Order: sequence, then C-alpha cells, then structure tokens
Amino acid sequence: MVKKGQTAGGAAALVILVGLVIILYILFLPPADRAALLGEINGSSYSSTITDTSDFLLNEHPRTLYPDSQDVITHELNTVTLYSNKEDALLKEYNNIYVFSSKTDKKVFEDSFVFDSIYTFTNPVLILENVDSNSPLIIYFNGKEVYSGTPKKNSIVKIKLDSVGRENKLFIETPDPSWWQFFSYNKASIGSVKLLATVNNNELLQSEQSFSVSQGEYDNFNTGYVKFMLSCTSKPSKLIVRLNDFLLSNAIFDCNQPVKLEFDKNSLIPGKNVISFKILDGVATIDRPVVKTILEKKVRPVYYFSLTKEQYSELKEGSKIAYLELNFVRNNDIYDLNVNINGRFFNIRSYDTNYKEDISRFLLEGENYIILAPRTKVDVKDLFVYLVPKV
Repeated sequence: MVKKGQTAGGAAALVILVGLVIILYILFLPPADRAALLGEINGSSYSSTITDTSDFLLNEHPRTLYPDSQDVITHELNTVTLYSNKEDALLKEYNNIYVFSSKTDKKVFEDSFVFDSIYTFTNPVLILENVDSNSPLIIYFNGKEVYSGTPKKNSIVKIKLDSVGRENKLFIETPDPSWWQFFSYNKASIGSVKLLATVNNNELLQSEQSFSVSQGEYDNFNTGYVKFMLSCTSKPSKLIVRLNDFLLSNAIFDCNQPVKLEFDKNSLIPGKNVISFKILDGVATIDRPVVKTILEKKVRPVYYFSLTKEQYSELKEGSKIAYLELNFVRNNDIYDLNVNINGRFFNIRSYDTNYKEDISRFLLEGENYIILAPRTKVDVKDLFVYLVPKV
C-alpha cells in the first residue's frame, strides 16, 4: 500500500521536472523568439506615448530597409505569347451613292471615319459595284486622287490604295460640264462602295506588364537586367522591349534561347514601372520573364542625436523616460530587425505596425547613434526618439 507522503513527494518531483524542461526549452530558444515568448519585445503590446509635451531627439523616415544578405531583388512577370492575327475584312461600306455636277448645282459624296489604333491594314482596296456614269468619275482617298475615269455601265471598279490610316476620308465627285454645255450635267450612281483590307490586330503583338520598385530599392540600385526565354517556331521579324520610356531591345533574336537585356538607373522610377514586349510579325512566347535589380553594397544609415546635460540628468534621476518608436508599413507578417544603440544591441520582433521601447538605459550624455539592421525586408515609415515625463 502506497503511503500519502510518498504520493505527495512523487507529484512534487513531477512538477519540478516539468518546470526544468520548460526552463531549458526557453533557454535554448533563439534570442528573438525567447523575447517574443516572454513578452520582452512585442510591438503589439505598445501604444504611442507621443504628446504635445514630448521632447523629440530624433525624427527620421528610413523607408525600405534590406537585410545584409539581400543584394538582388527579383520581380517575377507573367509568361505571355505574342502573335500576328491577320484576316481579310470589310472595313467600310456605302450603298446607293449618287453624285452630279451642272453649271448651277453640284452634289458630291464625302465621309470621314476613324479606326481603333490597335489595328493596322495591308493590301487595302476600294471596290465600286453597279456603276452607272455618263461622265468621268473622280475619287479621292485621304486627299489623294486614286481614280479618274468613265467606267462602263454596271461595271465593277477595283482601286488599289497605298494605305489606310487611323483617320481617313473618302471623297467622290463628277467634273463640271464643259463651258459650252449650258444645260447638261454630269452624273454617276454607284450601287455600293466597299473598303477591304487585311487587318492585323496589334493588341496581340504587344504585351505590357508592371512591377513596383520601392524607394529603398531605387536609392540603392547599382545595375539591373530583364531575362527570359524566347520560345518560337520561326524567327520573329523583330523583338522590341521597352522599360518605361527607354528602349532595351530592337533586334532579331534566335528562337528557343535565353535573352538578357541590361538597363541602368535612368530606366527605372520609384513606384510603378511598365515593361512592354512587342513583335512585328510571327509568333513568340516570352517565357518566365523576370526583372532583377542588383543593389549597391549597403552601408547602414546611422541616425545621430544628442542629449544635453540637463536631459541626461533627467533620465538618470528617473524623472523622464526615453522611448524609441518605430512605425512600420503594413506589408509583413512580422517585423524582424536588430537595433544598435551606442554599441549595445537588442532585437525587435514585432507583429504590429507600431513598436515602442524604453531605451533610457542605452543613452549617453552628448552624442548618441542608432543603426537599424533588418533580418528581413522591412518598410519603416517613422523612427522617433523622444523624452516624456515619467508618470
């Protein structure tokens, strides 16, 4: 039979053993994780204490900060296939046109029309059907005379045009009668006028994509390049690549080969950047395109501030507290960075966009400095150091 004393002693030993295991687990955690677990550093538990009476020592806006290990930033784009889509089409049609000219009167036909800029046209032709005219017929297209003659009755007239643009104008008339034909008039009737051409949809020949460059990436930019695999069954006539307003390529490349196009800082802008791929004919796939920016070797910015003798005395006496406050842009699950204040280090591992820490113990009379060294990319909107009265 087990005695009560023995039962109590066993339970106590079990409690001690569990406690030792928990302590050992905490001791062997990484410092940042241990601090977060113990609540030593957790931005979500802080709220700003900035008031009208706060004595600001530092007010900075660091923007985007990168870890030491990150010197290349990759922007992945979508694979896109470009191709020429050509088809013969009826662009415009007019029916039952009648024109005439006399000594006292004149009737002409004219019309202006516009096509969408995504289309280009080849092999354009005007076709006149069921023409009946007692005199020459004169036709202008975009201000140029393209036909002058007397067609046979009920004939079909085919007129080849040089080009069709975005904005176009068609003009048809008969000439004035001769000087001695006082009571005559020239006339012509046309059953239909058709404008035909081979239409190329340029929207399918070009693709635009965008990517975003942070201010920190732009400020630290050294060089960059666009890289992709050009896949095609036949060599495209020409591949044109633009980054914003800068031409990166206007050349013919071999099919099924990687393409690398370099660019400099002038091609980029902070914020939204647009890259476009275009071919003039054929079929081409821009496979797995990426934009990579190589950053300069980073020198961590050092933020300096000073404490007067009086301010330092207030900290030592405990009448005031010095706070470090950081405001992050909300784009991370966690904000993880190391802080160096006058050669003394601690880690911030915050799940909230606002972090505040009492740094009174780190400060010195006179010159002080802070260096932020992120362990992951972070966007720091504000960095404040300020004094407030101790409540």
